[in-house]
Amino acid sequence: MIQNQQSISDQMNNQYQMEESKQRISIDMVNQIKADGFIQKLQEIHNDQIDSISLQFVGNTIDEIGAKHLGEGLSKCATITSLHLELFGNMFGDNRLKYLAEGILKCVFLTSLNLNLSLNSIGENGVKYLSEELQKCVFLTSLNLNFHCNNIGDNGLNYLGEGLRKCFTLTSLNLNLINNSVNNIGAKYLGEKLSKCINLTSLNLNLGFNRIGQNGVKYLIEELSRCVTLTSLNLILLDNQIGDYGGMSLGGGFSKFFNLTSLNLHLGNNRIDENGAKVYGEELSKCFNFTYLNLDLSSNHIGKQGAKYLLKELFKCVNLTSLHLNLKSNQLCDAGVKNLEEGLSKWIHLDSLSLNVNENLITKRGLQSIGQGLSKCVNLTSLNLILINNNNFGNISKNLGEGLSKCVSLTSLYIDIGYYHYGINKFNNIFRKAKRLIKYTLVYK
Repeated sequence: MIQNQQSISDQMNNQYQMEESKQRISIDMVNQIKADGFIQKLQEIHNDQIDSISLQFVGNTIDEIGAKHLGEGLSKCATITSLHLELFGNMFGDNRLKYLAEGILKCVFLTSLNLNLSLNSIGENGVKYLSEELQKCVFLTSLNLNFHCNNIGDNGLNYLGEGLRKCFTLTSLNLNLINNSVNNIGAKYLGEKLSKCINLTSLNLNLGFNRIGQNGVKYLIEELSRCVTLTSLNLILLDNQIGDYGGMSLGGGFSKFFNLTSLNLHLGNNRIDENGAKVYGEELSKCFNFTYLNLDLSSNHIGKQGAKYLLKELFKCVNLTSLHLNLKSNQLCDAGVKNLEEGLSKWIHLDSLSLNVNENLITKRGLQSIGQGLSKCVNLTSLNLILINNNNFGNISKNLGEGLSKCVSLTSLYIDIGYYHYGINKFNNIFRKAKRLIKYTLVYK
């Protein structure tokens, strides 16, 4: 609801006074201000005792004067260590971002910065301004930058990387670059610069919905593997042009991450077929240090043979304790999940499993294979199964329930079966009475 000028001003004053005693400022003005009107209030925020500021100006129309006032207001908060700015959908553009960057520069003691600039018409020049100022934040350890749906491009990534590589104290980095016209050369630029972040332990990199191919992936992974301190990597490459042979670069590169124990790899909708699945499996099987793996291959063309190859290789990752495997929409059929029947027992340390086989033409035979495979996971404590949009599963109490009931260590069970199947009441009764099971959910229509 749009409020009048006086009420919004009072709200900001009251909230400022309330939070100041806690050494923290938090203002939420979603869709409530226009141009520079109330951003001028930020100029009043200058208190040597403040150590944390959170500002949400989502969906406003902040013009050049407003952006300048925002930067000036922040520049007076020289002692803060944590800054969170939500500026989603403000049509900032490059010049206005320059004012903001200059204000952030004055916050010389920042250790944590969270900046959401999604949908702001930012190009390579805006990123250049920001990067030049970021490298002057010499105490920064945690950085979250969201550039979702802008137009940074390859040169913009080069500028961004140049700034990041000079943030020598950075240990945690979260970059959202979805839909930013990034090509192979942009991926190369970014990888080269990030490889110089010598203290980085955690990296979350979202490059979904760009135009990165197998060469771009090759450059990116080769460079990132030089981040020898990296222990956790979340790499999202949904809807690019990686294809089958991109797997050689991806998997082969990951085996060089000697300290990496946790990997999230999202490759949905990348034209990967059965040969690609085999390559990905072979390369990932060389990553002996992994204890956590989240692999998303949804909406590709793996097929039953590709699934067979993939699972056969992944079973060699014997140190896995947690696995999330998304094979949605890959035409696996019953034969594609057959390997689960014997292979699941090889993950002897696995205590958490999430399996998504939505839309894969699986029948009761495939469900039996899944159930029998799970029966051998004696150490499994948490299970999440997505089975919707397949064929008739028959009696699920028999075809799935009998196997699952042998998972004697289960404490959490979530199953989405899609719709009502014969035997569902008996299935419910079995697991509702299970003594160890603390959390149980069965979803169906």
